[in-house]
Amino acid sequence: MSKHIYFLHLPKTAGTSLDVLLKLQYSKKDIHPWDNVNFPELQAKYRDKLLQPQEFKILKGHYTYGIHQYFSGAEDFKYITFLRNPVDRVKSHIRQYLRMPNSYIYKEFKKENNLFNFIRNNSSFGLSNLQTGWISGHNDTTGLDLDKLFHEAILNIEKDFMYVGIVEQFDESLFQIYKLLNWKYKPYYSALNKSSEKEIDNIQFDNDCIKLIEDLNYYDMQLYKKYKAKVILNHSTVNQDEYMTYINRLKLFQKIHVAYLTMKNYIR
Repeated sequence: MSKHIYFLHLPKTAGTSLDVLLKLQYSKKDIHPWDNVNFPELQAKYRDKLLQPQEFKILKGHYTYGIHQYFSGAEDFKYITFLRNPVDRVKSHIRQYLRMPNSYIYKEFKKENNLFNFIRNNSSFGLSNLQTGWISGHNDTTGLDLDKLFHEAILNIEKDFMYVGIVEQFDESLFQIYKLLNWKYKPYYSALNKSSEKEIDNIQFDNDCIKLIEDLNYYDMQLYKKYKAKVILNHSTVNQDEYMTYINRLKLFQKIHVAYLTMKNYIR
């Protein structure tokens, strides 16, 4: 098992739920950063090699492939990440920022006042092949050879990634990670950081917008399909009785958690 694991959290790929699970499995001293409050300052420390690899087991955050290069003596490492259907990821990405009036994306959308034009004219802001870009090691893919980046992403995954999960197969992926990393606790979770139905209904993506997003995320879709097939194949090899026991207990946990939150809000 690798001594150091880098959780490459691609935006809008269920990272909040996984973050909670990591905190259950590992102690505070083993995870960097424990929270994201001072993440920009931490990134500067990484670049300046002020944080040594022996100080963590899990490094998590919104960064591109290649962060391991900031740590001298950290040869024993692997990455983990989750991919998401790129159309759903982009829609969720847009919805999030349109709830943030001070964000650049919100201000640009207000200028356009047209969702299709906004997506077409601002594709570099996480709306076009972001997953391929980050895994290939590039935060901005503007002007780059996307076909080359796609193959670089696959090479990076095959060489340095311990596991690639799929958001749409989140439970199957979690169970596989639980087995792979030999976690002490079963990964029971409640869905976090989700848009409300009201917020979702307020932003409608018509067929033209969906087609545009598909066109802008061709390579992300190919990457997603490739590793979704791997997750499904891996799932066929797990003990199905053990998996179904986990799923049944997970559903019970989620029901209890919802009841707890309802009661907590009622008491308030």
